[in-house]
Amino acid sequence: MARARERGRRFAVDEYSNPQNLTLSRASEYAHRGPETICALQSAGRLYALPDPDCTGSWRYPQWQFNAPSSRLACVLQMFSKCNRWVLHSFMLCRREALHGRSPAEVILDEAIDIQQVLDLASIELNGEQGAA
Repeated sequence: MARARERGRRFAVDEYSNPQNLTLSRASEYAHRGPETICALQSAGRLYALPDPDCTGSWRYPQWQFNAPSSRLACVLQMFSKCNRWVLHSFMLCRREALHGRSPAEVILDEAIDIQQVLDLASIELNGEQGAA
């Protein structure tokens, strides 16, 4: 269990420092929206942010989500509303065979692909049936 926690911590530290995960000011610039709007969208479950693994109180916003159709992103985020943001982020980035080698983030971004595939996969993973797909 300790090794799994350490892997999770390393993932969080590496992802938090990834330049594709933006500070609030950079997210605001990138999205052409004020910081208050970004925070309001996060509070409403229409965006997500990653907490600093060192508990400083700062956050990073994955850049890809600002390019996603908001309704597609929001329906997936809603499913993870009670989950740790790092669990959500890992889900979004991990390529899955069930998605033909794509990550949920890639499917969310591609409106030509049925979002139901991601919703089904999220349901399976959130219900503890990992590997059933």
